[in-house]
Amino acid sequence: MGFFVAPSEFLLVGEKPEEKSFFEPEEMTRLHQQQISCVEYVDKFIGELFNKCPDNTHIIITADHGELFGEDGYFGHGPIMHSKCFEVPFLEGIRP
Repeated sequence: MGFFVAPSEFLLVGEKPEEKSFFEPEEMTRLHQQQISCVEYVDKFIGELFNKCPDNTHIIITADHGELFGEDGYFGHGPIMHSKCFEVPFLEGIRP
């Protein structure tokens, strides 16, 4: 048996659809800001890496899956088969 017992464990809590939520609105705002801060942090280091690469370096940046952040009542990246999980970041090109 896996970590989750039933698919319902992935769903938001609440009796009515309009009541369902993972976190209070203030906490979701904080988490969204934390996610943005993490992306900005990584972006800074990718910029530094680009600056250290010689000209004509071909660069590929990707990930293994997307992430759900409350879309359709799900959070995380699976094992739910949701389209957001298949939106994989992919950048490719010559060093800017």
